[in-house]
Amino acid sequence: MTEEIIRMAREAGVIAPTATLDQSRTHDRDIERFAALVAAAEREKVARWMADHEYATGHGDTIEDLLKELEWQIRESERERCDQLLEHIRGWVEAYPLSVFPEPDFGKAHKVLTENGMTLDAISASNMKHVITQVKEMVDAAIRARGQE
Repeated sequence: MTEEIIRMAREAGVIAPTATLDQSRTHDRDIERFAALVAAAEREKVARWMADHEYATGHGDTIEDLLKELEWQIRESERERCDQLLEHIRGWVEAYPLSVFPEPDFGKAHKVLTENGMTLDAISASNMKHVITQVKEMVDAAIRARGQE
């Protein structure tokens, strides 16, 4: 970043074209010190923002280092949230073991249902809508939580 600030200072004409070599060298050192101060102040702003939002700054010596660290932490946080959501869904699967809830005799179920004006398809579709609606609500909650960070 310091090099960028020096380049911008030169482009802005901060260095007089008629300056002597000694004046130019002194001026360059002043600009370099100024650029280092600006870069440090900007880095500190980014580091403070990260800390305020509960992100670690790691060993970020430059803004670029801090941004790389922030990107990694955001990706890691999203991965953890996805893992939690998937584990929650897995819990649903494991909550209905075949040892406790054996597969029904679908032939008998079809007979009982059709005798009472219902179909197995309607029952299955209703159950599936309920399950997928709950999964959608969990996904929506995870997306909302991500947007609040």
